[in-house]
Amino acid sequence: MLLCAPSAIGFSQDTISRVFRNKESVNGAIDRIFSKQLAVEDFPAVSVVWKDSKFYSIDNRRLYVFRVLQVEGVVSEIPIRLIGYDHRSHARKFTTKNKGMSVMVRGGVTFQHVISRR
Repeated sequence: MLLCAPSAIGFSQDTISRVFRNKESVNGAIDRIFSKQLAVEDFPAVSVVWKDSKFYSIDNRRLYVFRVLQVEGVVSEIPIRLIGYDHRSHARKFTTKNKGMSVMVRGGVTFQHVISRR
């Protein structure tokens, strides 16, 4: 398992659902981590691919949670799992229009998740 700063990983998609598969909202998960009801370690490692000289997430909702937490100073590195890029299965997921810099939460509030580089 590798460790990486969430901000060093790009989003492969330009939008994400506001809920995880288990029906918990991504913003609710962030709130639960802040209130110590949920730990960062409760999440599986973020799966990433190496494409165009950059890491891109396959797990964009998880990455969004961790990027918000990094902006808030809660995490600095997260476990990642490097998987091979498979054009047949991954190409359809690559909808980013800004090289993975940011993502919008569909049907919900999008919290600050980009660290400004001044």
